[in-house]
Amino acid sequence: YATPYWPSRGTVPGDGYRPLTILGFKAQWILGGGSPMPFHAANIVLHVVTAVAVFWLACGVLPVAAAWIAASLYAVHPVHTEAIANVVGQSELVVALLVTVAMGLYVHGRRSGPISARRWTAIGVPYAAGLFFKEHAITLIALLPLAELTVVPDRLPLRGRLGR
Repeated sequence: YATPYWPSRGTVPGDGYRPLTILGFKAQWILGGGSPMPFHAANIVLHVVTAVAVFWLACGVLPVAAAWIAASLYAVHPVHTEAIANVVGQSELVVALLVTVAMGLYVHGRRSGPISARRWTAIGVPYAAGLFFKEHAITLIALLPLAELTVVPDRLPLRGRLGR
């Protein structure tokens, strides 16, 4: 798990450090005895659970009917086909789930006031795990201020909110 995700080619080192992705692939390989079925089943389950997480996140900023529509559109949108159909897309599905959960924790927490240290820890855990699945989880650090700007109701000026 200390080796790069992509192997080295001669003098060019491999890139990416995705130990949780590799661990997940190994577990599915062992579970299925080399069969592709556990990989495909995991992808489908991850996508369904992420759609539920999208619904939960959307409920923090939209009426329930609109949140249901948003989650339904997420669930059936064809842009997800490649990530769901290919085993290698599994890390993207996991990161989508973890970032959505972290965003949901933030949005729901902010709607009830300032974020507590305990809530920040709860946000940081899926974020840190996401970084060990695939590096694009780093986008969460841009999504949080964006959510603060667009969907968090707070009378305090933005400068004060971001500092807090």
